[in-house]
Amino acid sequence: MQSDPLSAPLTLPCGVRLNNRIAKAAVCEGLADAQLQPTHAHERLYRRWAESGPGLLVSGAVEVDHHALRQAGNVLIDDDTRHDALVRWAAAGSTAGNAFWLQLAHARGNRATWPRWRRSAPSANTDQALAARFAQAAQTAAAAGFGGIQIGLSGNSQAGALAAPRSHSQDNHQGTAWPASLLLAILRAVRAAVPPGFAVGIRLNTADVHARDQGEKHYRQLMQQLNGLGVDLLELVLPTQAAHRARAVDCVLPIRAAATLPLMLTGGFRSREDMLAALAADHCDMIGLARPFCADPRFARRLLEGTESAVPDFNVGLAWYRVQLARIGRGLEPDWHLRPAQARLLQWLQRLRRTSHGAGDKD
Repeated sequence: MQSDPLSAPLTLPCGVRLNNRIAKAAVCEGLADAQLQPTHAHERLYRRWAESGPGLLVSGAVEVDHHALRQAGNVLIDDDTRHDALVRWAAAGSTAGNAFWLQLAHARGNRATWPRWRRSAPSANTDQALAARFAQAAQTAAAAGFGGIQIGLSGNSQAGALAAPRSHSQDNHQGTAWPASLLLAILRAVRAAVPPGFAVGIRLNTADVHARDQGEKHYRQLMQQLNGLGVDLLELVLPTQAAHRARAVDCVLPIRAAATLPLMLTGGFRSREDMLAALAADHCDMIGLARPFCADPRFARRLLEGTESAVPDFNVGLAWYRVQLARIGRGLEPDWHLRPAQARLLQWLQRLRRTSHGAGDKD
């Protein structure tokens, strides 16, 4: 009997063995308390996901600098982070023997500070300072029991773009594009700071590839630099719209050819057959999914067992999915009957509660 490609294990360059080819890609949970610490809701949510059987879970964005945050509700790792909370989160998210990584993020160009009670001076934004922050956060994650980290450079805006190489004098670190030199500096610092066997991944957005002239060439050059630098898994985020996805997939092929490291594709998979086809064509080694996990915490199990073929698409806004995450974090089931307008109201009330209280919901 032929084995199912989705259930096949994958061994990463660092020696970590992923149980199968399904990964829960990063999605912002919005569950941190007012001090930006992990909560019991994080534990319940990631335990549910782990028990469904994916080979890899990647957390939502975990901030490394409270002066440059992506959004309220994200966990922050700094000197004030409670180690015990991270340990509980790491244990819950790997309870089924799966890998669980933290996605480390920095909203470059965003100087917003959250919460307001943090009054320290703004952090330096040099290559060296940013790389040191990522390295320190990676060390903290390893000490807490996480199996790896992902350097997350793709987001909801141009902050996920990689600029073409340019001189340091031209790069004042105040724009939204990340210079490739900075990514390489972060990678080297992180790899030097973590123990052997600790996985290090990178997440990039293919929107930058087909949006700019020479983007494809630039990415091929970047892959050649990444090869041999200790990257265990490269995630490329594809557009979900069919019109843009086909062109993005064409751009993935030369990147795949230039990279010797494992590749994960995230976004736009509409069925189990799409995933099997991508693996069979050697377009990728891992399949990344995000919103299906928010709508159905048992989705990975159904997918691996073959009882689920279509990927659920509710055609609703992000607020709807984030409310579902909050429900799962409280020990409830997702509410598929929730209307988008209701979800937006609930999320607004959640934000109001977070800004009005000195501490978030620890439950």
